[in-house]
Amino acid sequence: MAYTLAQITDRIEQELQDITNAVFLAAEITQGIEDGLLEIARYRPYIARHELSTTVDVKDLDIQRIANLLRISELEYKIDQD
Repeated sequence: MAYTLAQITDRIEQELQDITNAVFLAAEITQGIEDGLLEIARYRPYIARHELSTTVDVKDLDIQRIANLLRISELEYKIDQD
């Protein structure tokens, strides 16, 4: 199940028994969540694999339909396969 940032923040506030944000501001909790996600991403990045159609004698690939693409780290071009 996917959670929104607001839902995660609310859940942390409940666990900390600080729903009124007397000790931790919501912005501080949100920053901590974002920092944690960045730390996780350093060790386990999100990898997306996409298949693209190719055209004979054309060496360009259209990658515009790949959403949220940061960079391409590997490219494989298989030949002689049905």
